[in-house]
Amino acid sequence: MAVKKICGIETEYGIIHTGKHASPDNDIGPIVASSMLINSYVATAMEGSPSWNFEHESPGLDARGFMAAIQLNPDLEAQFMNAVLTNGARYYVDHAHPEYSSPECSDAKSALIYDRAG
Repeated sequence: MAVKKICGIETEYGIIHTGKHASPDNDIGPIVASSMLINSYVATAMEGSPSWNFEHESPGLDARGFMAAIQLNPDLEAQFMNAVLTNGARYYVDHAHPEYSSPECSDAKSALIYDRAG
């Protein structure tokens, strides 16, 4: 008998910024372009929906309760765009690219369905 596990899929997307705001003088990097993409989606499709909240997270705190000497301040990462979608998935800027992370699923077929829907 197999052990039941929670699973999900993360899909990372590459991004290139082109168009009227793209020029050698106005170089918009992938982080800004990714933030613009996520922010555009949030503004048009997610108005009034919940957002990602880092208030109670401490990235430097390990499972034993020890704080790492060097840690990433949640306020730094919170400035990047994050959206919790109505299906429980997360759409956000991960480092320098947009990423879709499915909600937790109890089987691989559900994870695939949520990934394709995203």
